[in-house]
Amino acid sequence: MAWEERARILAWACFCLMWIPLAKIIWDGVSDNMSDITDGFMMILFLGFLVAFIILLMASTFGPLLLGMREGTIVRKNGKLVPATILRISDTGLSVNQQPVLEIVLEVRPPYENRFEATTREIIPFSAIPQVQPGIKLEVYYLPGTTRVAMPEQG
Repeated sequence: MAWEERARILAWACFCLMWIPLAKIIWDGVSDNMSDITDGFMMILFLGFLVAFIILLMASTFGPLLLGMREGTIVRKNGKLVPATILRISDTGLSVNQQPVLEIVLEVRPPYENRFEATTREIIPFSAIPQVQPGIKLEVYYLPGTTRVAMPEQG
């Protein structure tokens, strides 16, 4: 299981658990069974679960995108250009600055090595979408000896 899936599961567990201390606070308020120390502790527990839920949910949503952007920068800096063909594209449902993030499956053909399929997520401006269609041949950055690839910067 990938770390983003674990973070998402933990986030939803925090979401479910945060209602227990809140229910205790409400129950004590209704039944006039209030204790300042218990209510303070329960409120801190509720807020702790709420903050953990928000942080974990944001990390599981935007973490993979940020890590992919960082990896793409490393591949562009240290890799070399090799020919590739776009096999499939799909929308991830994410957008950055109102530009779609697409998942692109490529057939990469490095010289003196076997062909392989690689998947990358890239922010593609709307003006560049016609150049990113299945069947189009292009050059991508590739780290020799790995399957790590990155698309050239889109203008």
